[in-house]
Amino acid sequence: MKQVPKIDKDIGLLTYANYITKNTGYRIKLYKDDFIVIEELQPTNYITCDTEQGAIATLIKVSKPWMKDTFMIIRIIARRLGISSKRIRPLGLKDSKAYAVQHILIRGHIDNRDIDKIKVFNPEIVGYVSQRFIDKLTYLNHFYIKVYKDDKSDKYLDSLSGFLDENIEIPNFYGYQRFGQLRYINHKIGRYIIHSQYKEAVLTFLTQSSRYEDPEVYKWRKELAKGKKFETALKEAPPKLDYEKRILKYLIRYKEDYKKALKAFPKRLLKLLIQSYQSYLYNLMLSHRLMEGLPISSSIEGDFIINSGKITRTIDKTKYPPAIPLIGYAYRPSKGPQGEIEKKILNELRIDSKDFYLQDFPELSLKGGFRPAKQELYMLLLKEHPSHITVETVLSKGCYCTILLRELFKPIDPVRQGF
Repeated sequence: MKQVPKIDKDIGLLTYANYITKNTGYRIKLYKDDFIVIEELQPTNYITCDTEQGAIATLIKVSKPWMKDTFMIIRIIARRLGISSKRIRPLGLKDSKAYAVQHILIRGHIDNRDIDKIKVFNPEIVGYVSQRFIDKLTYLNHFYIKVYKDDKSDKYLDSLSGFLDENIEIPNFYGYQRFGQLRYINHKIGRYIIHSQYKEAVLTFLTQSSRYEDPEVYKWRKELAKGKKFETALKEAPPKLDYEKRILKYLIRYKEDYKKALKAFPKRLLKLLIQSYQSYLYNLMLSHRLMEGLPISSSIEGDFIINSGKITRTIDKTKYPPAIPLIGYAYRPSKGPQGEIEKKILNELRIDSKDFYLQDFPELSLKGGFRPAKQELYMLLLKEHPSHITVETVLSKGCYCTILLRELFKPIDPVRQGF
């Protein structure tokens, strides 16, 4: 427990799955080619070469540049194509500090003339998908990463050998990116929203500062928190604070109606904030499972498992990894030891699963679901160089590579080290 940084604890990462490796100051994401992720579509017959009768979506492959996140790419594509961003849906979200080749669905028909308008992203039409098959598309993420050493003479793989020789067990935590950049407040805002505490949600977004932020932004948030008027704050807002300025304009226009101010956020982002709180609860439940010594590679009585795409509850030990519930309004609790963990956490935080049905924003409500407790690791190759270690790995959709790296390198200060 003493090895876990405070930031980790703040987002529900209370422990590690192993304590073989030591805490390090190793860094990632220093340069644009340091963190590369390529989506590899799994074979499917859902994608056709020709448009079909009825509603269809065009599946394209794009290259996401360094320092632009997926939401930004969607906004740019929508603007250049002259369509609503609501028509655009990525198969997965990618961090801004990564070069990514990813797939995006655009509702309707896109042809080569449209592709020319977004050629900055090296687009390619993969095919067309019927609306009813969109959720069946899946992929693997292939990562190529450089991890920079503290000390060029450090032979880190020697200390890692015990870990690599054993059966690698990586918990399927939600990673740092899920909770926001630098401030890690997405889940806090999400909790306020599900409890209809809109003023607290908005002010947390505007004023909660972080020592990792740009000094100008840090100072601006501090002054706003001390009571600076919204009109003055809007005039003095640093250029990069786009969402903050939009929210302040809503607050001024609607006379501090915080519920209306939330509409300054795109619905896609608002939903992500609520999902972040759901993710925080999941991280807590998985952390406590690990701390109580319960397995994540196999299930025990009362656990849920995912078998051939179906959710079932076990009545005995099985070889399948457990699936931990994602809390939502249709939450189905586990039984046995895992069920006790869930009950304890929800009681301590005073959370009712029905809170995730939002009366004021029903379109943001979360039904819930299940997530495997263990990452499915298809490949892991590590090679040591004088100044860095290269990591190549393949993970399932939804798994965070930063969580794998966290288990391997155990950062002392995850933010400063690029995690």
